[in-house]
Amino acid sequence: MRNPLGLLFGLALILPTALASATEWNMATPYPDKTFYTENIRQFAADIDQATGGGLKITVHSGGSLFKHPQIKQAVQTGQVQPE
Repeated sequence: MRNPLGLLFGLALILPTALASATEWNMATPYPDKTFYTENIRQFAADIDQATGGGLKITVHSGGSLFKHPQIKQAVQTGQVQPE
């Protein structure tokens, strides 16, 4: 991740709007469960759940189970992993 502060700033801007219309998001990661990356992503999802009082649940799909690594960017751009 190149700019984690940018990501957090972006989330701070969109989170209030997103929470008004959605409560569940899917997050794809190509890395297996026991890797540093996926463990951090799962912690991020847990932090969001706690910060929103359960108002936003992020389901982490690891190991390329939702989308393979090269397909994740396009899936995000086309809204395939947006709130349900």
